[in-house]
Amino acid sequence: MSKKVIMVVDDDYENQVLAQKILEDEYQIASADSGEMALAFIPKIKPSLVLLDLNMPGMDGIEVYRCMRERFGEECPPVIFLTADRRPEMEVTCFREGAADYIAKPFIPNIMLTRVKRTIELDELQKNLAHQVEEQTKAIRYQTRKMLKLQEKIVDGLATLIECRDGSTGTHVLNTRRYVAMISEK
Repeated sequence: MSKKVIMVVDDDYENQVLAQKILEDEYQIASADSGEMALAFIPKIKPSLVLLDLNMPGMDGIEVYRCMRERFGEECPPVIFLTADRRPEMEVTCFREGAADYIAKPFIPNIMLTRVKRTIELDELQKNLAHQVEEQTKAIRYQTRKMLKLQEKIVDGLATLIECRDGSTGTHVLNTRRYVAMISEK
């Protein structure tokens, strides 16, 4: 089984190297030193997770994440923001933007590894659940169509039975069924 790809986006090369050392035993690491570079490479490497520095020259992490969501939509990988800013307001801002998590610098190896694993697991569970809901919805729609066809056949059968006894009543039942079907389609 191939390793999942984690993209580390940080303008500080030492932080990229440290993150790689912490994660490389379990993940394949791709690095970018700017938001623009990350946006160019994400569609090519399709990372399972992006570790995104908040404070970078050019585009900051929040701008990059907004662009990611806009460009990649449902295919946007989850993001964990990285920052030395430990103010509670900054953490709240990260979560309001939709971040999966927040890791403070300097990195603590066990904390980073645990949060990365948890985030990837949760993202996979969420995608799996969405797929299951979609499959169940398709199955329900199929069963509903089958049930409606069965109902039509029953009404037609009853109309035929009634028509055998009284010609005008059976036709009335069939016409009524057609009108109800037209109304329900509208």
